[in-house]
Amino acid sequence: MLFSTPASYKSYIRLFILLIILSEYTGDVFAATYYCDPVYGSINNDGSKHTPWSGLGDVFNKKIAFAGGDTIRLRTGNHGFVIVRGENSAHVVILPDENAEPVIEHINFSSYGNEPTGYWKIQDLKIVSESTNGLPKHDYYLIHMFAKAHDIILENLIVASTENTAGWTRDDWRNRCNGGIITSAGLNSHIIITDCTVQNVTFGITVSSSDCLIKNNVVRNFTNDGTRVLGSRITFTENKVLDLIKVMTNDENHDDLFQAFTAAQPGRDTLQDCVISGNVFINTTDTNRDFVGPAQGIGCFDGPLLRWVIENNIVMTDHWHGISLYGAIDCAIKNNIAIDPYRITPVDPYDPGSQNIGPTWIRIDEKNNGPKSYGNKLFNNISQNAVILAKPYMGKEYNNLVIKNIDNYPTYFFQTDDITRPATFDLHHTDDSPAIDNGTSVNAPVTDLDGNTRPQGDGIDIGAYEKVINTTTQQISAIEKSIVLYPNPNNDGFFLKLPYAGSIRHEISIIDLLGKTVPFKIINFNPDSGIYYISHDLNTGLYIIKIEYTNKSTTHKFVVIPK
Repeated sequence: MLFSTPASYKSYIRLFILLIILSEYTGDVFAATYYCDPVYGSINNDGSKHTPWSGLGDVFNKKIAFAGGDTIRLRTGNHGFVIVRGENSAHVVILPDENAEPVIEHINFSSYGNEPTGYWKIQDLKIVSESTNGLPKHDYYLIHMFAKAHDIILENLIVASTENTAGWTRDDWRNRCNGGIITSAGLNSHIIITDCTVQNVTFGITVSSSDCLIKNNVVRNFTNDGTRVLGSRITFTENKVLDLIKVMTNDENHDDLFQAFTAAQPGRDTLQDCVISGNVFINTTDTNRDFVGPAQGIGCFDGPLLRWVIENNIVMTDHWHGISLYGAIDCAIKNNIAIDPYRITPVDPYDPGSQNIGPTWIRIDEKNNGPKSYGNKLFNNISQNAVILAKPYMGKEYNNLVIKNIDNYPTYFFQTDDITRPATFDLHHTDDSPAIDNGTSVNAPVTDLDGNTRPQGDGIDIGAYEKVINTTTQQISAIEKSIVLYPNPNNDGFFLKLPYAGSIRHEISIIDLLGKTVPFKIINFNPDSGIYYISHDLNTGLYIIKIEYTNKSTTHKFVVIPK
């Protein structure tokens, strides 16, 4: 879409910008900042900078109320077990005070589902505590969002049973770990978990809610499942899930890097419109460490799963199930890499069912006595074992590559020298890889795992990466660096700041994950500075905005969450 702004609108646009700026500053004027100091504060203080409250847990126990836009700053010390209460009109932010190192033991949002709790943002904090109940398997999580929690943002957190597991035995891993993050909210919960590190836990991140964004997190060293998506309209993107610690037997848990299954609850009886895009899943990053064992990759065994998109992911796992959907309807599995770089599955002396399994496949099947699978597409994938539609009526499978043996890796992948450490692999294409230009462009992702526009050569490449032929296209120009899209995620529109370009005309399009161009509206607020507002009425999910100028183009991802 080409666009420009008539000169007669400039005064109106500048006035509109001024009103927006004034409204933002007005919000800041009325917002308050409070302080918590678990060492030197008192709950009987007023919470000001010089007379702070005690620990954050004490503040919520006293049921102190806050207003939308307020900030709570935490000072060094242990803030205990925190039950966040209150439904705000806008987000209240909880974060460390300057140069402080606070720790929270646990956070619950609402008290076991009895209180509506909404519009809270927790950022830049540590939530750390070990389990003390001595159970080999339990459901105690470091962060738990209960049924009536909504509009919660978790950003840049460290969530861990402990940060140091040096010397831990098998019994330590079984008994001292808590779960990481779980949401038990319902439909339209609007929960965002981004830029967090979840480590040394039982289960990593479990999303039993709908309308959520899980983006750019790292989950590592988990003893059960790394991640679970158990709701609808969830975007799970740019995450890394690494290192199952194999200390549970198969009877206790069949371990997964990513799992999905339905339940008899609204929003969970059919898991709809989920996007799993641009993630890296590695069963074991270094096979020389202790407690090595197999995990299923992306295992979605209990459908119905409706209109899922699984694209641009890397799965390296010691199992048959690289990517498996059972009970899939109108789903697309495209441009993924699913391989098994582990020559031998270690035998677990504690598990009589332990066996050598793998290598990986990509598969759509049906659950016994479950829903029929139909209308699916499997294309442009690289698999080690096979790409399988269990029955012909389940959909179409085309333009995939099966590489069979580990010894064939050098033909396809740029660097896989140290087979003991899959984390060192570089799975970009070799110069003569059969994957180059041999994919289908119909409904293919418009970008690859690196964000490069597809295609780069004469055709779409198979797999998660696009071979960049011209090295100059890898260099991000000063113009591209200055492009800003905010807020991201958004629900009905966003600002787009394009570089000052003089007479340069920009062409903008928005593309969904099926490769279709979708409608939107543009209002030019300030043509001199290149700030635009883009309004849309898009469904929840991940989208690509493509910006073309002077025979060049760049793409940026953005996420739409419900209103």
